[in-house]
Amino acid sequence: MMKLNYIKYFGKFAFAAVLALGAVSCEDDEPVSAGEGDPLTKNIVSVDAMVTALQPNVGEGNLTPFAVTIGNSFSSDATVTVKVTFDNGEVSTGTAVVPAGTTTGTGSLTMPTDDGFIPAGLVAEDAGTLSAVAIRLDELVEGTTYVVAPNETSIGIFSDTLGIAGGLNSIFDWTNPENADLDFYVIDEAFTAILEDSETGSRFESDLFQTIGREDGVYVFYTSIFTAPADEAIDYQVLSTLPDGSLNAFEGTLPAGSPQGSFIPLGSFEKITDEVSGTVSYTNFTAL
Repeated sequence: MMKLNYIKYFGKFAFAAVLALGAVSCEDDEPVSAGEGDPLTKNIVSVDAMVTALQPNVGEGNLTPFAVTIGNSFSSDATVTVKVTFDNGEVSTGTAVVPAGTTTGTGSLTMPTDDGFIPAGLVAEDAGTLSAVAIRLDELVEGTTYVVAPNETSIGIFSDTLGIAGGLNSIFDWTNPENADLDFYVIDEAFTAILEDSETGSRFESDLFQTIGREDGVYVFYTSIFTAPADEAIDYQVLSTLPDGSLNAFEGTLPAGSPQGSFIPLGSFEKITDEVSGTVSYTNFTAL
């Protein structure tokens, strides 16, 4: 399962955290404490470090943003290392820089990749944890070693997401796939042409909206119900991996009795090409 735009239109993973001591140093290969003499005589200072998931549900392998708030500010920048741990034991780390004189910074980490598990639902709730594991200052504090006292933040994991693939790589999932067959489309904003379609009849429908061959402009994700129980509402999600590995999520519900065979809009996005650099980006994600 692969896996800062996050648009939660209507929709839900977990981690066991590991606590480690963080050392103050100017370089990664310097001693773990500052100053001379017996380490037992040094001042050990515990710094509270709270990690907040900026995207509460994530995808395996996706770039995931987080914020860190520490209990006190420093005269130099502080780099906080954050670890994510999946229930299956897989781990990954990333860092956030807390600027001098402040107590909050943001960063990101790339989630561990596919472990082969696909939950029955759209999200595996509390499937991993985030926690701070170390802190490092840009300037030494003589005779002082800092350690972190972290919190643990649970995070959910989407049932499946896709990898980076030269465009906007999207997967469409919904509840009760055993009895509901939905199809997936990308259509231009003016609804003049179906540019992409996925009609496999399986649980997941997917689409790669390729960077090459598509004009700049606004495009819309649609679904069409091929078959579905008339008396059941259907929860769905469209999970799109961007070229940088980050994830956009549209989540919603198709009401019971939604018409079959009609195109139902789910969300839109815009493809933009920078005139100078030629860099393509996907932005302005809007739930419909």
